[in-house]
Amino acid sequence: IQQNLSNQDLLNKRNKQIDKNADGMNGGMVVSLARSGLTQAQAKNVTSALSKGGTVVIPDGAPREAIDRYPAPGLPNDVYNQLVDIRSRLRDIFGVSGATPAGIRDETTVGGKIITKSLDTDRIGGGVTEYLEQLSDDIYNWILQLLYVYDTDFQFIPGAVPPKVSISVKEGSLLPKDSIAIANQALELARINRISNVDLYKRLDYPNPEEMAANIWLETNAPQLLYRDNQLVQEALAMQQEAQQTSVDMKNTEEKTKHQRNLETELLKGELRSAPPAVPNLSQ
Repeated sequence: IQQNLSNQDLLNKRNKQIDKNADGMNGGMVVSLARSGLTQAQAKNVTSALSKGGTVVIPDGAPREAIDRYPAPGLPNDVYNQLVDIRSRLRDIFGVSGATPAGIRDETTVGGKIITKSLDTDRIGGGVTEYLEQLSDDIYNWILQLLYVYDTDFQFIPGAVPPKVSISVKEGSLLPKDSIAIANQALELARINRISNVDLYKRLDYPNPEEMAANIWLETNAPQLLYRDNQLVQEALAMQQEAQQTSVDMKNTEEKTKHQRNLETELLKGELRSAPPAVPNLSQ
């Protein structure tokens, strides 16, 4: 809190500056006594009358030559930029926005979103959970030593020296688990075929991952078993099998016909080679 007092003072200062400038947008009034025909006392009431929607009568000339408004100029952009920067620094010091105040909004890849979320988790939760894990580790081992010393039933084999046991708490076990990050990791692994369907649906937190993975396998390899109770699917599968069988039969018939033609061609060539050569008639 002490570190953020100066930042809070700057925030209050900039907010007051913006409010004052916004209130002064309407600006003050400048009244020409000569051109408006008003007295000094009447001129003081011009601002009140105009702000309430009243009417000011000018005897002669253009109204703007007699009464004019001078609005305050707009504040430079640096004022608002400093306000945003101080707000960001204040959140960072309190640790409520993590190392990435923008979050995962501007990240377009799954890997970038996972890295950003892990940075936030480490920034917000890492400083406390580390000491809680160490404290839990000490407490568990302290209780274990009490069992060694005071619990006579804590003997694996009667009369034997109990084995040396040490309890340790896994580092990072108290950090919050982000289900979205886990799901994104699973989808990324599935995209490169590095995770099984069962593990994928478990990480996606489906209620029946084994059944869904089995259905996918059956739909690819044995759809007739998966859709055995659906008559329309069975008819479609039967038609598909019939078409495949017809295609196989036609292919076999074509191969047999081609083989038969090749045999007939070879027989004809053999007969032509074995036939005696024709003798020319010389008597003519």
